[in-house]
Amino acid sequence: MGRLVLSAVSLAVLGVSGFLGGKLAYRYGVRVADENTQAEGYTPGTRARNASLNG
Repeated sequence: MGRLVLSAVSLAVLGVSGFLGGKLAYRYGVRVADENTQAEGYTPGTRARNASLNG
């Protein structure tokens, strides 16, 4: 019985994460950018600031 519950919970988490990932990609346009695009948007000094803001 425990394995069945664990499997059901795992499938539910997988489904929710897939839904949220799809929502990020299609509704909000969040995507993985290639290296050239990332380099264009990078500004020196923001990494340290972002690290201090995140934790």
